Amino acid sequence: MPQGWQLANSPQQVQMAPKDGKALMIMNVAQEKTLDAASRSLLTNYKLKQLSSKQVTVGGLPAMEMLTEQVQETTQQAEGQTQQAQPKIRVLAYLIQYNNMVYQFLGVTTEADYNTYSNRFLGTMQYFRALSDPDKINRKPEYIRIKTVEKNGTLADALKAFNAPANRMDELSILNGMPLTAQVTKGTLIKLVGK
Repeated sequence: MPQGWQLANSPQQVQMAPKDGKALMIMNVAQEKTLDAASRSLLTNYKLKQLSSKQVTVGGLPAMEMLTEQVQETTQQAEGQTQQAQPKIRVLAYLIQYNNMVYQFLGVTTEADYNTYSNRFLGTMQYFRALSDPDKINRKPEYIRIKTVEKNGTLADALKAFNAPANRMDELSILNGMPLTAQVTKGTLIKLVGK
């Protein structure tokens, strides 16, 4: 993700944009299963005109880079007034084949701003890699454990008694819905996080 850009992640797609709103990157999974079918669908669905296209490799995976343009329709004006066309929209698309799916990256901006944002688009799109870090692949979920406080004191004291990590105290305070300084009595149930 380009530095300083904001991220919006939903089940359907990931969107990234700079604060000035002059560009947008979208990542999603195409419905089609091949690069050729996904590229044809992209052009049709978004009403894009293809300016260039080439086969590339991204992270050792087959991919297609497409530069396209979407021309906005002219607006109808009252008689005697000139029609003014909207700015042309440039879309840089990267379609990457991985695990029987096509990942679709779209970088969208105006034709005038394309040179400003194209390297940021490429920096994200060309960084796609198959996940191979065993620490991330084999990650085990944490579970909430309910423990009974064994003696009167603060929530912080109770958490320490159960060997809660010091760097997670604030998180555990939120999870328990009380400040670390809150008094808890013997027999109170509290939540801890663990594997």
